[in-house]
Amino acid sequence: GATPLQALYKVIVPLIKEGIFAGALLAFTMSFDDFVISYFVSGNGFSADAGLSGNNFFELELKRICVERSKNIVALVDSTKIGDDSATVFIKPNQIDYLITDNRISEDTAEYIRSRKINLLIAGEDRK
Repeated sequence: GATPLQALYKVIVPLIKEGIFAGALLAFTMSFDDFVISYFVSGNGFSADAGLSGNNFFELELKRICVERSKNIVALVDSTKIGDDSATVFIKPNQIDYLITDNRISEDTAEYIRSRKINLLIAGEDRK
């Protein structure tokens, strides 16, 4: 048997060292005033009325912090996720500077998103 201190150093620390390193790196990065100029983010669903949503509580808290510290929010959303709502909204529509999606979005949906004053960019769309 190992003492509690030996168990800590030989078992627990090796298992969580990546998490400790990631947390330290994130804390160091967030200590800067201008953490992010443009924050590219995605979620499990997007609604033009509710916003960008997800279902992983810890991930959403980190994303909320990044949103608060960013100057521009760019949401990258697959067209199949538009209209889907997940458990929790973490970015409201009025916080999103640009919404980028693929060219499989319907014209009606694109028009509705634009009517909500959201800058919609469609990848693969011919710009004339």
